[in-house]
Amino acid sequence: MMVPCALHALWRTLLPVSCFINSVLAAYDEPQGRVATAMTLDPTPGKDAGPALPEAFVSYAFEFSSFPDFAGNSTSGPNLFSDQLLNNIGNITGTKPYIRAGGNTQDYAVYDPSLPVALVGVIDPERQPNYPTNVTVGPSFFESYATWPGARYVHGFNLARSNGTYGDEDLLGPVEPACRALGIDDRLLYWEVGNEVDVYNRGRFAVRPPGWDEADYVAEWLNATRRVRARMGEACPELATDERFKLWAPSYGGTDNGLDAVRPWQDGIDADGNVVEVSMHFYMSGYGLPGITLQGTLLNHTNTAARLAPHLNVSRALAAAAPGVPYALTEVNSLYNAGQPDVSNVFGAALWTLDFNLWCAANGVARVHMQQGLNFRYASWQPRDTGLAPKGTRPPYYGDVAVASAVGDLTRAEVRVRSLRMESETDAASVPSGRGEPLP
Repeated sequence: MMVPCALHALWRTLLPVSCFINSVLAAYDEPQGRVATAMTLDPTPGKDAGPALPEAFVSYAFEFSSFPDFAGNSTSGPNLFSDQLLNNIGNITGTKPYIRAGGNTQDYAVYDPSLPVALVGVIDPERQPNYPTNVTVGPSFFESYATWPGARYVHGFNLARSNGTYGDEDLLGPVEPACRALGIDDRLLYWEVGNEVDVYNRGRFAVRPPGWDEADYVAEWLNATRRVRARMGEACPELATDERFKLWAPSYGGTDNGLDAVRPWQDGIDADGNVVEVSMHFYMSGYGLPGITLQGTLLNHTNTAARLAPHLNVSRALAAAAPGVPYALTEVNSLYNAGQPDVSNVFGAALWTLDFNLWCAANGVARVHMQQGLNFRYASWQPRDTGLAPKGTRPPYYGDVAVASAVGDLTRAEVRVRSLRMESETDAASVPSGRGEPLP
């Protein structure tokens, strides 16, 4: 079977923690008297290694409605706890993690310039108990972009409510406060318009008709991004230039939700030449679905590789349809719906984080943004005390640190990740029972 190991171009060999934990966890199921097999690592990357990792490979995404809790603002003060945790990663990799403020609540959010607080969110437990589905943000929401020195951001605009039903201001109202906040100190990375548009036409709460397809999405997205850029040209003209106005797309929730991920490029989504990264989301499975276990779902490299395989197929297809556009996983975690107790919030999830991220790196994924949210069970940390959880780091954060430590300072050396064959083990994250098929 194959496990990912980081290889640094300056002839420094690093045995990443994933190779180590494979042996440690396998020990739980080793027959007594069996002797561990030694490994010799070749420091040269080899032709089968992944491409050189870009800076900020280890990055984060924050649920839009939770972003002020994680970041703070001028009223509450900066959240120094969160900032320190981000700096810990940045000190290892050479770049502070890139930050996305978006997610499902991005497409519920409306802007009220008279709102005296950063955000008002109303949770409807019957619809979604983990985050609000009625979200209003005020001017102080955008102060959160000033609280983490050196961070760079992707801000998400609401596409779901931009089709004329609700009026232009749900899309365009936040443009001025967002661009004014992000136009300072090189904070702006990219913009995002719409979240998980591949499920807009599905389910009980669909926001588009059943026949809405890729061509409809592209036409609507181009119209929306052009209107955002025009409004930005009035408020922040320096950010509306060809050099600065850059976007993520298509921000799909997955590869099999009904809309094809390659078709938008065939239908002209990059007609304006401003899509700089393919943005896709990934979860291993969902909270409450049948058969979810820590051992079988997360601590099983065979399962992890199989779940990621459709994304790798899409990325290869997009290499032809969108040449030169990196493929990034911009919202990632273990189990959607905020994670599952005793699966997403235990140290086994940290081991999965390490294995998953290095497998992405070995297979050409440009960057991974681990999703965070207030009170989310899969979160790497809880930014403040609430009635549901105390402030503090969670087990997944140590997986993030392990990934950062495995790849090292990406600004000082070219780092590529290669999968190594380990004949004596069955699973890279190691199922303690030894079940699971070896990878070819």
